[in-house]
Amino acid sequence: MKQFATVFSRTTGACWLMAAILSPLCSSDMALAQAASPYSMAPVTIEGHDRALESVLDQVQLAFRFPIYYEELPLENQADLIIVSAPGGKREPVSPVSELTVSLTNLDSTPYLAIQTVLSAYAYAGYPGGYKVVPRDHRIDVLPAEIRASSGPRQSITPILTMPITFPLANRTVADTVQLILDTASRQSGYPILIVRGPGFNFRSVELGANGEAVGDVLEKLGAALGSVYSVALRYVPPEKAYYFDMGGNVFPPNAPGRPAVSGGKLITSTHGPSNSPFFTKDK
Repeated sequence: MKQFATVFSRTTGACWLMAAILSPLCSSDMALAQAASPYSMAPVTIEGHDRALESVLDQVQLAFRFPIYYEELPLENQADLIIVSAPGGKREPVSPVSELTVSLTNLDSTPYLAIQTVLSAYAYAGYPGGYKVVPRDHRIDVLPAEIRASSGPRQSITPILTMPITFPLANRTVADTVQLILDTASRQSGYPILIVRGPGFNFRSVELGANGEAVGDVLEKLGAALGSVYSVALRYVPPEKAYYFDMGGNVFPPNAPGRPAVSGGKLITSTHGPSNSPFFTKDK
């Protein structure tokens, strides 16, 4: 069935997917290599449900303990969406990517290669649009590359996580810093960005600024300032034409193998903020 695509093998030495979807970055694999692949002993089948692609990628990053920054495709053509029942009897368009099954083997020896296999399964399933995978020094980005416009033609996308942002160096609470980053990214991209979860440490103060740096790099700097390595997800909601930001899903050891120290902002002190902060939680 279209919704269930299983990829059981990889052509040795090949970079999967067409060039328009995946950048030819096989030479970067060595930089991301782990001492042993979690799939080296026997093939492992991974199933993703609901937000299926994100679900599978989440399992891959946990297996390798290497963070993924994932930005969902902003699907807008009605032919690429399905209609479901929503609360209140409404009918709303949503992404059709609700089921995905992938088999990973010893050939998927790095996070980058494993993600390529996952994206191959996505394409093989006939799901809309295309993604690209971009290895960074301390993370891997899975980014939207192409969608079908509402008017019909296919068009390339500039991912929000790659957009340059600038704001002055200053001491702010973590909550205010996250809000500033997302507000700036929202102005750059034209998409509303709402917060699901931040990185925690809501009312600590960090010293952080940005000078034409990509949104993803600034978020990584924030994590470094907090002494942790986070995963990031930007989830698109078609009826709202908005993204939802989540930086609280997975936290990795800051000095895990394959992740050199990241230079970033500076953690200042613990502070307390107002109850109307988007990150406010009552003390227990």
